[in-house]
Amino acid sequence: MGYTYKGPAKIVSWTAPSKKEKGAAIRKLVKGIKGRFKRKECEVYAFDESHFSTEPYLGSRLV
Repeated sequence: MGYTYKGPAKIVSWTAPSKKEKGAAIRKLVKGIKGRFKRKECEVYAFDESHFSTEPYLGSRLV
């Protein structure tokens, strides 16, 4: 019937943040959390829910 399956390629999207941008965002979040923690405005229960992915973003390949 002429069908072909093509799975999505794991590539970094052109809109993905750079390593420096991710690092800066994490430092900013940590600084804010530490400030709130010192002022006893919050309690940290789970710190691993940052939603930063170690897998490449799914994107379309440019031909």
